[in-house]
Amino acid sequence: MIQPQRGFTLLEMVVAIGIFAVIGAGSYATLSSTLETHRELTSRNGALGDLQTTLAALERDIRFLASRPVQDGFGDPEAALVVRPDDPLAQGELLRFTVYTPSIEPGADWVLPRRVAWRFEDGDLLRVAWRVLDRDQDSDEQRHVLATGLVDAIVSIVEWSPESGIRVGSEWNKDAGLPSGIEIALTTGDGRQYRRVFEIANGN
Repeated sequence: MIQPQRGFTLLEMVVAIGIFAVIGAGSYATLSSTLETHRELTSRNGALGDLQTTLAALERDIRFLASRPVQDGFGDPEAALVVRPDDPLAQGELLRFTVYTPSIEPGADWVLPRRVAWRFEDGDLLRVAWRVLDRDQDSDEQRHVLATGLVDAIVSIVEWSPESGIRVGSEWNKDAGLPSGIEIALTTGDGRQYRRVFEIANGN
């Protein structure tokens, strides 16, 4: 005897559809949250990578800072290290100094002195370099943006002596040669501050 086939009732179909809708909504919310977290982590990792590259470039420049004064674009003497210059043409400039850079010629083992500056402009940290040490007013700048999205950039001078130990301040006596080191504090858009102290190889 053939048993009659029983189908789903309308109420059972509505309940099943409702269950699948709830499961689908929960799955979508979980997937959306996972994708958003992935995007945030990817963006943060990219920003941290840029920040590490910036700090590495700063460390290279500051470590090999040279005690070599220059002439500015107007022919006036300029100290080997200038902290926060008052030059109105260099607003946002944190540091300006002479640094030894390796020669790019194949097989050469000598280094060249070069004038560089670090500037904080509109949330960007830039490295600026000049091809000549004693500049003219029309000397071209080579500008390279290394970090973006910064809220603040603070430079401090680190000095050490047997008598007073370590002292950190914002002022620097230009006639005293070079300090022991330079401290850089960078604040990112999420409010995190990254602070590093860089030793100057030829510092006092």
